[in-house]
Amino acid sequence: TLPSYSTAIGKAILCSLDNDELDDFFAKKQMTKQTPYTITDKEELLRELRQIGRQGYALDNMESLEEVRCIAAPVYDCTKKVIAAISISAPVSRMSDARVEEYVPLVVEHANKISSMFSSLT
Repeated sequence: TLPSYSTAIGKAILCSLDNDELDDFFAKKQMTKQTPYTITDKEELLRELRQIGRQGYALDNMESLEEVRCIAAPVYDCTKKVIAAISISAPVSRMSDARVEEYVPLVVEHANKISSMFSSLT
């Protein structure tokens, strides 16, 4: 029920959209702040989405719920299209920067394992 632009899972999926799909998304979506940390500027969000695409994971750093952090990674089908994402969330008190660095590779690894199941279907 949270807006995709403010969640790690949503951003992990949004980063796969092409320019036309993103233009359509922004035309239909009024981005409002869920917390003081929510990105509501189109250009800032586009920069973050490009970075997510390069790094292979997304973060929600208290953007959808205050005091909650989330790490997500996209899941790909056999055509390399993003079809889903997996994530972990925790209160900021238990998800320090060091924990984020520790968990990012695990989330990405498991998303890749799930994705590989789809590639074996071809």
